[in-house]
Amino acid sequence: MGLGLVKPPEVPVQLPVFSTSIVPNFIDNITWWFRLVSLAFPVAFSLWMIEFFDGIGTIMGLSNRAGLVDRDGRPINIERALYADAIGTTIGALAGTTTTVIYVESASGIESGGRTGLTSLVTGLLFLAFLPLGPIVVMIPDCATAPVLILVGLMFVSLIPKINFNDLTEAIPAFVAMISIPLTYSIATGIGLAFITYTLTKLVTGRFREISVTTLIITLVFVLYFVAMVPMLNP
Repeated sequence: MGLGLVKPPEVPVQLPVFSTSIVPNFIDNITWWFRLVSLAFPVAFSLWMIEFFDGIGTIMGLSNRAGLVDRDGRPINIERALYADAIGTTIGALAGTTTTVIYVESASGIESGGRTGLTSLVTGLLFLAFLPLGPIVVMIPDCATAPVLILVGLMFVSLIPKINFNDLTEAIPAFVAMISIPLTYSIATGIGLAFITYTLTKLVTGRFREISVTTLIITLVFVLYFVAMVPMLNP
């Protein structure tokens, strides 16, 4: 504010506005929602893919950082995290907000010692308290929060030594994910490219028996997803 880069809000307090919510006049709005989904299924499908695999990727990273994984590296009680993510997304959509998802910024809470739901509960209560102070929160520029995200990225870099670089069929897909996520600005896209790369490297090296049925299905889904996205990239 002293340098004139940020202007103070006209009003410091403002009640939430639900003008974009479908809850008022719900019957007509939900009817239009079904019509739009049926007319633009590729768009709806792509949004689902982005939401689901963004959540999966973030949960995997955060769980590993918190040490809440089993011997196979799978997050403990991942279904509970997915339920929470799905409920938040649904409620956020009904309220008319942008997609409510799991954020990698949660790594800052993990670094502070958070390992239980109490950390998320306190964060949620703080968000609730700041809800009427939206104009003040929006005033904070991206350049003020960017350094925190850099530190969050640094925290995840420490997980790289867990990759088995002696096995190229494991290392190459991991590398593809690491470089494609920041370049495409999408966790889901990075995961999709990694799945496709993983399947291809296993097939080329003759180790197709190591490909599980689930991995193969997800790979095919991502192939369809990327094919469906081509017309949108070249209108």
